[in-house]
Amino acid sequence: MIYCVLAVVAVLVVYSSYSVMEDRASLRASDAQVVARHGLIEPVSKSLASEYRDDNGDLLADHPVDISDQLNPDSLVVAYYEGDDEGERVNWPAFQQQLSQATGKEVTIQPFLNSAEEIADVRAGRIQVIALHAADVPYLVNNAGYIPFAVLGTGDSASGNHLLLATRPKSGVKSLRDLAGKTLVCTRPDSITGYRAAVAMLASEAGLRPSLDYKVAFSFGQKRSILGLTEGEYEVGSLSADRLQQMIQEGELKPGDLRIIYESQIIRRLAVGHVHNLRPELAKQVRDCVLQFENSGG
Repeated sequence: MIYCVLAVVAVLVVYSSYSVMEDRASLRASDAQVVARHGLIEPVSKSLASEYRDDNGDLLADHPVDISDQLNPDSLVVAYYEGDDEGERVNWPAFQQQLSQATGKEVTIQPFLNSAEEIADVRAGRIQVIALHAADVPYLVNNAGYIPFAVLGTGDSASGNHLLLATRPKSGVKSLRDLAGKTLVCTRPDSITGYRAAVAMLASEAGLRPSLDYKVAFSFGQKRSILGLTEGEYEVGSLSADRLQQMIQEGELKPGDLRIIYESQIIRRLAVGHVHNLRPELAKQVRDCVLQFENSGG
């Protein structure tokens, strides 16, 4: 009888171990889907898509030689990344007017959220000029024939921001690993400092994955995230350093109201470029206009 019981126990142990392995495999598969939905994807190839040529080796799509392949639309569409609750940094109406005068074309301005549909529009030449977050430049260069030529900046340097992870001073969260089992409040899925940089950084530096190792909540605004942290509504927040400093300077927050547990290196903001197949004269007009534009925004 004892031997029978031991045999049954052994079988149950093996079965339990097998079930655990299956559960873990299922969990890993589920986690991969969650990570993909959250925008944390495998690194993209550092080469141009097969439809683009790079004969000169500059890592950018070559301009088509055949004039029939060159783009000269009757009107230009300029798409731009709006940022994340940090205030308008470019006077887009003024730029729209100046570009129209420079090219003699009607110019339409619209937001750019880096969606699949918008990337398809860039590839198809329906969006010709794009001002996007610098973090998104490599993908568009490799997969949509994007040619960056300028970044938003001042007379001294390129404009950028820092990702902050912050919590309340009395919180038990003091390091990245302490986020395990906690909830990270982010602003919105398309935000760099408010979400995407934080998720990527936590995966690479702490091995933490969203929705598996920690939960993600969205506030849909930097100010809402910051105030929610100070009021105890949220545990940890993915914040813009600029927005936090602005609120401190305006007296909405005191320097000691939050504790910073992580600060990134500078993350460049807007890069400006055009599609690779613009007609050379038109591409030059666009570049000259951008480089000569005296921005009064932000």
